[in-house]
Amino acid sequence: MKRIIVVEDDMITQQFYSMFFNKNGFNVTVTDDGDKILDTLFNEDVGLILMDINLSNTYLNGIKTDGIKLAQIIKSNEEFKNIPVVLVTAYSLSSQVKNLLNETKAVDIISKPILDYNRFLKKINTLIAN
Repeated sequence: MKRIIVVEDDMITQQFYSMFFNKNGFNVTVTDDGDKILDTLFNEDVGLILMDINLSNTYLNGIKTDGIKLAQIIKSNEEFKNIPVVLVTAYSLSSQVKNLLNETKAVDIISKPILDYNRFLKKINTLIAN
């Protein structure tokens, strides 16, 4: 089964994702470490990246980064360009969604908190299957 990478810096939300995906039979890596994310991408069969936009403590090669920049870096790599990235945010971005999707090459944006777990799980399964 393909691995899901969840990029999240809030410990409680990390625990939620870890428990949710493990309970639903997924292999999941939950981290906010940019170097670990790239290491996982190079060494595992990754089917989806769930990326928080606002990362306050994420570094890649020693440089502070956020979810938008990290998504751009990942999607610019030829090896990873076909892995779907779903952006996650707690902020209302209705006017910015199209620009963010174009800028990051993400396939979707999900708002936190996740209220409909069945719909969320269906979306994840659909994206991994494609």
